[in-house]
Amino acid sequence: MRARFDATLAALPRIPAEVGAAVTRTRQDALSAGYAPVFVILLCLLAAGVIAERLYLRARAGAGSLTTKLLSLAVFTFSMGLIFFALRWPPLTEATLMLALAGIIALHQPGRLGSRTS
Repeated sequence: MRARFDATLAALPRIPAEVGAAVTRTRQDALSAGYAPVFVILLCLLAAGVIAERLYLRARAGAGSLTTKLLSLAVFTFSMGLIFFALRWPPLTEATLMLALAGIIALHQPGRLGSRTS
C-alpha cells in the first residue's frame, strides 16, 4: 500500500506536462483535419445549445414548471447533439468533445443561464 502511495506522489509533478501534451495532441488532431481548436468548437456547440434553450423558454414564457425545465434541457441537449452528430470529427477530437458535452449536459441547470433573478 505504501509503495502505491509513493508511486502516486512521485507521479504528481508529471501531471501538468501530461495534460499539456494531451491538449497539444487533441488540438493538432482537430487542426490537421481542418477544424478549429477543440475549445472553440466546444464554445460554438455550447452557444448553439444556450440559444436554442433561450428561444424555447421565450416561446414558453419562462421556466416555471418542471415539465418546462425538462423540455428545456432536452432542447439544449438535442441542439448540441444534432450539430455534434451531423459532423464527422477526428477520433481524438470526437472523444474529447463527447466527454465535455456529457459533462456540460450533466451540470446544466435548465432556465438558469441568462436569468436575471438570483
